[in-house]
Amino acid sequence: PESGADSLIEPSDADDDLCLLVDGADSRQQELARSEFVQTFRMSSPYITAYSGAIFVIHVPGVLSGEPTFGSVMADIALLVSIGIRVVLVLGALKQVEQRLHELRIRSRKVDGLRVTSNRVLQVVKDAAGEMLFEVESQLNRGLCTAQLSTRVSVVRSSFFTAQPLGLVDGVDYGYTGKVRNMNVKSMRERLANNELLLLTNLGVSPSGELFNCVSEQVAAEAAAQLGAEKLIYFIGSELICDSRSERHVPNMTLAMASRFLADGGEQLTPHFRMIMSESVRALHSGVRRAHLLNRSVDGVLLMEVFHRDGVGLMISRNTYEGVRVAAPKDVLGILNMLAPLESQGRFPQQAPISKEFIEKQIGSFVVVERDGAIIACSQLRLSVGGAHVAEIACFAVHPEYQHQGKGLMLLSWMERAALAKSATSMVAVASRSSTGWFVERGFVPLDSVEFSRLADEVSSMSERGNGSGSGSSSSAAEKSIAATVVVQQRTSDRTSEQESSDETDDDDDDGDDDGSGSEEYGILMLKRLQSVRAIDEEDVLRRL
Repeated sequence: PESGADSLIEPSDADDDLCLLVDGADSRQQELARSEFVQTFRMSSPYITAYSGAIFVIHVPGVLSGEPTFGSVMADIALLVSIGIRVVLVLGALKQVEQRLHELRIRSRKVDGLRVTSNRVLQVVKDAAGEMLFEVESQLNRGLCTAQLSTRVSVVRSSFFTAQPLGLVDGVDYGYTGKVRNMNVKSMRERLANNELLLLTNLGVSPSGELFNCVSEQVAAEAAAQLGAEKLIYFIGSELICDSRSERHVPNMTLAMASRFLADGGEQLTPHFRMIMSESVRALHSGVRRAHLLNRSVDGVLLMEVFHRDGVGLMISRNTYEGVRVAAPKDVLGILNMLAPLESQGRFPQQAPISKEFIEKQIGSFVVVERDGAIIACSQLRLSVGGAHVAEIACFAVHPEYQHQGKGLMLLSWMERAALAKSATSMVAVASRSSTGWFVERGFVPLDSVEFSRLADEVSSMSERGNGSGSGSSSSAAEKSIAATVVVQQRTSDRTSEQESSDETDDDDDDGDDDGSGSEEYGILMLKRLQSVRAIDEEDVLRRL
């Protein structure tokens, strides 16, 4: 029945027509097993576990109610609740207010994008907020019923915050326009713990009982800050922040970079986008871990952003979401899982067999690119402090899903700066035939016989000095490793030349089979002479956004 009515087969009266295929394979099952769904579900499972019990504050703008994706967004929010995420929805009604003011021909003044709320305008705001509240609650109840939750989830609407008047600002009396004074955090937490979904509007009541029109985006940021929410989520239009040099959109920013960007380049932004980004930064400064700005017209954007490592919107995080760092013992399995498949393909010539024990022993020399806790690229960097000043790259790998996105260059640049900091003047890497072009584009050159001899002399003297010192240090081990790499590569070059000569005279013996002893196994030794590398200039990065 789960396959659908169309796939049901009525058996004939003759049981002999049915048979068992011992080695049979359902093509549909195989297709599903290979599909992106399986990979995505595997990727999302850690997030499902991690976010159970976490608080998400989601701002629902009034304009979303007119989008084709409105129903699916509400259904996705219900799905978040079904897996244990505690959700607070803050509803905006700007679109509805504008429409009603136009229909009633009521003129409304705005100063610096903020509405001056008169008594008549306040009545319109109350009607619009009630309309939005009804539409959201209706769609949510439908989504909660569809989710078939094992425990009942109640949708609770209440004024969980007190407001105060904005008052007189720069000579402008904003009337009934207000701002958040305080959130009833204790009551909100108790209701969330009881599996209740909370709905807040932009209307707040003062201690004296007066009603004030607050900016819903600010209400959402304040709620997230006072609740200590895991995420603050806004639905925006199709705006993107792009890097003008690479012409790629920027998927994530640190809090520091977002703050600087608003200060230095915020005039490029639309007023509403700037306001949302400013509220996000303010919330993160107050303790919220991450803020997300999502395109409301994309179906499924909420789930893709929350449960996929790469996301689809703009994320601002308090700490580094993706970055390069020295590996730690906790990274051993992640490195092994990335390197083992590549080793089986012969991608690491002249490299010692890769095993858990090997990585554990060498973990201090590994460097990783981490993205939200997952290792997406790694390499081994062996540094020498001897006279030759040579650094070696080994086990260089980027996860297939993140190739052609600059991750390898990010890793290589970090290692070059680390090598320069240790006074290295040269960097060597044994590249497979398939990766030679990538290294050449990054300034590496294949070593000719003259360079071979020169580098061999350097590392020989370096190794002798290391043995003479008797220190037994890790730098001496690195020097021996680099020396061994050059010596083995010299032998490999000779063997490859002999093999090519043999191939020219024995064309009749070529039957098209690869026995694994060809050039891919032995690779090519690449060399790069290091020059002073300018550290990443954050000012330059900000200018390109």
